[in-house]
Amino acid sequence: MQCDERWSFVDNKGNQPWVWLALDADTVEMIGAHGGRRGRDSAQQRWRSLPSGYRQGAALDTDAWEAYQGGTAIQTASSGV
Repeated sequence: MQCDERWSFVDNKGNQPWVWLALDADTVEMIGAHGGRRGRDSAQQRWRSLPSGYRQGAALDTDAWEAYQGGTAIQTASSGV
C-alpha cells in the first residue's frame, strides 16, 4: 500500500485543501481517500477510509511526519526515508 498527501489551492493560496490518497501497490487501484486539512485527524480519516482487509496487518513506512505518529493504525508506522 502506498499513501501520500497532496495539496492544491482553490481561488487563492490561502485556501489549501489537502487530498489524502492510498493506492494498492500491486494493482495501482485507489483504495482510500480523504479530503481535508493537513494533520493527524486527516491521516486517521484516510486510514478509516481503507477497506478492512488493507488495514489488517498493514505496515506503514513514513517520513516520520508528526501526523503519522500515535493514534490507531498509525502506531505501526516506522520512520523511513
